Amino acid sequence: MYCDRCGKYNTDDTYYCDGCGKQLKHNIPTNPYRDLTFFECYKEFIKKTFDAKGVASFKEFFVIFCSLAVIILLLNIFGYYSQSTITLIITFIPFMTLTARRFHDTDKSGAYSSILGIGIVCFMFRAFVEKEAIVILLFVIAIICFLITIFLLFKPTNPKSRWNPVNGYLE
Repeated sequence: MYCDRCGKYNTDDTYYCDGCGKQLKHNIPTNPYRDLTFFECYKEFIKKTFDAKGVASFKEFFVIFCSLAVIILLLNIFGYYSQSTITLIITFIPFMTLTARRFHDTDKSGAYSSILGIGIVCFMFRAFVEKEAIVILLFVIAIICFLITIFLLFKPTNPKSRWNPVNGYLE
């Protein structure tokens, strides 16, 4: 792709001109996340397991969040506590990167996902504690962190988000 200011050739994955530094215009759709189906949401979740760059739509996040919450809730209801903890451990990193991308979509730093991380860790460690008071405290901390995160993530998509690849920011 050629810069429209200085005419220098730049590779397609470059977002700023190597010659003059001007932000390059890419032929990326204005909505990088089309209306994804349930299975496409899971495909993106798996494909971007370790990728916290970019954005994730409201639907993409909440499909994954709700389905994981139902799985973990059912495992706990039926007494499979260790399986629910294993599920949380396996999905921790992919879910944290998804949460960071969702925060990016609302034009917030992905660091806000650490609130949810604290909640998940508290929820996981309650299975290893024997004192009932500490179990209740960890559970309450987890619920508070989940509620704060959900409140923050309920914000609508910000199309001018500085983390949206359409706007030229990849990191």
